[in-house]
Amino acid sequence: SLKLTPTDQAINILMNANHLFGQLIRILYEKAKRAQINKNYSQCHTLLTQAIDILSLHHHQDITIGQV
Repeated sequence: SLKLTPTDQAINILMNANHLFGQLIRILYEKAKRAQINKNYSQCHTLLTQAIDILSLHHHQDITIGQV
């Protein structure tokens, strides 16, 4: 069997985490689109803000709703 080095293990963990973050952002985005279609702009704004919060934490950047 192939033995992973600590570096390989760390890269795998990061890739898995990034994949999960991507899926979560996609879910929030799809829900926000649905809320916008239903003219529920408050919910749309909340969902997009949640996505921005996740991205900001993950990338350590200040992203505002105006930049999206």
